[in-house]
Amino acid sequence: MEDDRHRHRIGHYGYKKIEFIKHDYRKSELDKCETTRLITTTPAVVTPDDVSATSSTSSPLSPPAASSSHLEICSEPCTNVADTSGARIDFERTTATGKDTIEVVQEAIRHAWRQWDKRSRPIDLFVRTGCRDAGEIRFLFESVELFWPRGIGHVVVVLDEADAAVADKSILPEQTKHNYRVFYERPPCMPGRVFNQVSYLMADYYSSADTIVTIDSDCIFHSPVTPDLLFDEGGSILLPWSAKFQEGLWNAEVEYFTGPGTYVGHSMVSQPVAIHRATLQAYRRWYAEQNSGKCLLDGVASFVDSSGIIQVIEYCWMCQINTFIQRTGETADAYELIDIESSASRPYQRFALHVNHESVDGVIGDKNITEFKKSADAAIRQGLCRALGSRLLTSCLGSDVSYVKQHLFSYVGWSWKLDELQRLFTEMKYVQSLHKSLLGTGNRRMRS
Repeated sequence: MEDDRHRHRIGHYGYKKIEFIKHDYRKSELDKCETTRLITTTPAVVTPDDVSATSSTSSPLSPPAASSSHLEICSEPCTNVADTSGARIDFERTTATGKDTIEVVQEAIRHAWRQWDKRSRPIDLFVRTGCRDAGEIRFLFESVELFWPRGIGHVVVVLDEADAAVADKSILPEQTKHNYRVFYERPPCMPGRVFNQVSYLMADYYSSADTIVTIDSDCIFHSPVTPDLLFDEGGSILLPWSAKFQEGLWNAEVEYFTGPGTYVGHSMVSQPVAIHRATLQAYRRWYAEQNSGKCLLDGVASFVDSSGIIQVIEYCWMCQINTFIQRTGETADAYELIDIESSASRPYQRFALHVNHESVDGVIGDKNITEFKKSADAAIRQGLCRALGSRLLTSCLGSDVSYVKQHLFSYVGWSWKLDELQRLFTEMKYVQSLHKSLLGTGNRRMRS
């Protein structure tokens, strides 16, 4: 890999700026607790009623895993790079006015963000991925070009250190007008699902933005991302959650970290998930305080040591975060928490699809590149038709947009508790606002 941290590559849309940075958050995190993390007294935990210590008999946590092999580095070269040759989405790339479709969408997004006066700090998009997911991540990056706003921050991509040799050719977008920051992480000796999710808990090491919008690599944006999809009128982050969806699945894992009887609900009810950087820092700090200085990374190592394969699969970073926020109240003022099980809550409208769990054919599971492309094409085309209409995109005349619409207020088949009028009003409000932005940029060939 080149030593230069900044490399520019000329492309169709201008230049691509890539910052190649090796990073190891483990040392930084463990050093913070170095003076106390070897204390072997029973850790304190939060209770359902208040943030206080419980008796030693009630704590599910193991002693500090200071010497755990799971905190060692396991960098293996990627020998199974996903095929990305067919990772290109098919959609109408020129509007009826002769303008580039991507530019029309981005102009509308830019206009919407300029009208919003609450943003004072950058907003980053964050994804943790690897070479084995190169096929699906290329589709995500294509949808980023269309629907994620330019100029509000970075697209932060975190890869394994061993992916450096293939990243530029097989993983990163070939051409872009977004500003990418690429970090190479030295993965710990943990199951892939766990260290992938731990990276999300450490996202503030890679992003300086206050708002970090996290997304999985097997997702596709289908709608122009305007401020009202991420924030409420006062600028608080919209964070949907549920106590009933996948009930019983995440309780034990969450309470391993937050204490017995503390589980409230989880935020794995949508993709993407926006988080405030202060929440990540507060959670790690709180965990150490509640566990006699034991670092969260030590807790994760203990979890892996003591868990079977089923429990490891059930590791969920955003589930921990939701219970932490609601039980402690720390950083809660940064959010509008939306209970999707309550019709009294604000209707939360999704703007991306989790393809491996919400495919166009309804089959759940990992997809090969052909299957993934089928869903990605449908999501992008339908999203564009919903946003621009047939007056700007002639291929949208009589087009079916049911794939996108059926997932606006549901996740993996679980629907929000909203009546039909709430759904229609929320969607109409968004589309009308988007059309207003399009008109504001001079695009007057809109559908009636």
